[in-house]
Amino acid sequence: MNVAYAVAVALLDGDVLVDQFSQSRINRDDVWALIDRTSTHHERAYDHLSIDERLTTEVRLTLSDGWTHTANVAHPRGTGDRNLANAEIRDKYTKLTTVLSLPSARPPSKTPSSTSTISTTSRS
Repeated sequence: MNVAYAVAVALLDGDVLVDQFSQSRINRDDVWALIDRTSTHHERAYDHLSIDERLTTEVRLTLSDGWTHTANVAHPRGTGDRNLANAEIRDKYTKLTTVLSLPSARPPSKTPSSTSTISTTSRS
């Protein structure tokens, strides 16, 4: 994957988590249409910022009528002074773990059991 894909799904879905990397999401036309209109580059000036500011990101949207909007974020949510609330942590945990099928926590049985596996599922 590349940065243009991550930017496109972030704009379209509001998240860049496990679901955004499912085969069904990767193959959708909306994300590829936006990738085709996306350019990304490394801003070398950010390399010289203080260590706690180096996660700075700027996004500039330019619409077909020429209107431009720019947003600059020095600290993504969950870093610096932008702590996540407990509800946000629970929400992110749920989003990240709902694609996993884990065996329930229980004491070991005395009889042999099948091998436990972790599998991913895709949602449409």
